[in-house]
Amino acid sequence: MIAPPRQLETSPAARGASRKSARAPVFPAAGRSAFTLIELAVVVVLLAIVASILIQRTDTSVAERLEAAGAVVASDLAYVRGLAVAHGATYEITWNSARDTYQVDRIAGTGMRVAVPPPVFLSSPDPNRFIEELGALPSGPCELVGVETVTAPRQTLSSLQFGPTGVVDPPQAIRIWLAAGQGSSRLYLPVTISHPTGVASVGEVTRNQPTLPAFSSFTLN
Repeated sequence: MIAPPRQLETSPAARGASRKSARAPVFPAAGRSAFTLIELAVVVVLLAIVASILIQRTDTSVAERLEAAGAVVASDLAYVRGLAVAHGATYEITWNSARDTYQVDRIAGTGMRVAVPPPVFLSSPDPNRFIEELGALPSGPCELVGVETVTAPRQTLSSLQFGPTGVVDPPQAIRIWLAAGQGSSRLYLPVTISHPTGVASVGEVTRNQPTLPAFSSFTLN
């Protein structure tokens, strides 16, 4: 009958040394610095990548906010134009870039402005007046930079009108500039009203700040 193999016995000193080596923490060799220049460079590059991703996400958020605001403005313009055609009357939009708002009024036969009630889809600060607050949009606040005529001589407008046929006055293309964001994340968006159709369209988001001409009033036909 073959006896089972015997385990080799180790001395107490050897067993103690084995336990010490198992418990001993691993430290870097003496004289080695905590981080090398290459490791620091890698950390800096990774931080730069993360920062660029965060900036891109911020820009995307601002762009989406601007596009949503542009859609609101274009929808309001289409609604006002529809009112003018449906009622065979003249409707005026007055722009206030200082408050980032615009207001809609109907022009009576005597030339007097008559308040227009807000549509059901608009949360107006005045329940009896059509006032759009760009700084309080559900999609996020935006700014009204200004309104200008596109063709020469360019003018900055404080108001415009839609006539009974839907034609915009002054009789040329008009551009409304919106903005959102601050610093390097600041973006701009144009909404253009074509002439003579009076139909509004939303342009492309841009980083280029618009240069508006000096304010000038216009004479209605």
